[in-house]
Amino acid sequence: MTDQQRKRAHHTVPRSHLVRFARPLRTRRGHPQLTRVELPGTKRHPISVTSATVETDFYLTHTANGAPSDAFEDQLSEVEAAAAAGR
Repeated sequence: MTDQQRKRAHHTVPRSHLVRFARPLRTRRGHPQLTRVELPGTKRHPISVTSATVETDFYLTHTANGAPSDAFEDQLSEVEAAAAAGR
């Protein structure tokens, strides 16, 4: 699997949770907004739900032969989608 095929932006908090804290105001692209407060709390700026709590390759694992794998991220996505749908 090449880097372009892999999912790189992994949310550490599911978007379905973040959107519940978002302001109804939306960006030009239509994404709900949160306010990011940089510690120690002196800087604040808006951030879209799609960009918040994203870490590159956070859930990346490797196969037995050492190839990068999105398997864990894929499993989390399935669980989060089912939870967001209320199943």
